Amino acid sequence: MAGSILDGLKAQRDALAVGLSNRLAVPEWGSKGSPTLVLRVKPVERSVILMAQKIVSEAGRRHRADAAEEAAAVIVSAAVTAVIVGGDVEVSLKEFGEHLELPDGASGSDVVREFCLKPGDADSLAQKITELSGFGAEIDVLDEEFAGE
Repeated sequence: MAGSILDGLKAQRDALAVGLSNRLAVPEWGSKGSPTLVLRVKPVERSVILMAQKIVSEAGRRHRADAAEEAAAVIVSAAVTAVIVGGDVEVSLKEFGEHLELPDGASGSDVVREFCLKPGDADSLAQKITELSGFGAEIDVLDEEFAGE
């Protein structure tokens, strides 16, 4: 059927998916003479959110704060497609970790925890990513775990 709305649907879908990539500024970077730090991120799959929730739910009561930080870092690292330093230098998350002098084999979440300077930075970025992913505010890694505590 020539001229059908279905012609080129795959290309149209791919163009829409590219448009879902966003840029998120990392707090504090760009102040006091430091370069700006912007993450190019893509939506994450529900499985990433579920894995993050599992990290928190399996943590003992005394370790939940650390687990929540790790869960947020997992979400952020899964979403990052590039790190833009100073507005024009683009590197992978792994390369950025190397420039932060993290040891070989450092995970993406290790890199995220290293560049997030304040305790809530990774959580803030993770919340923005879950919203970008279409989950909105209904998914919060901590909600179920701290309810009633």
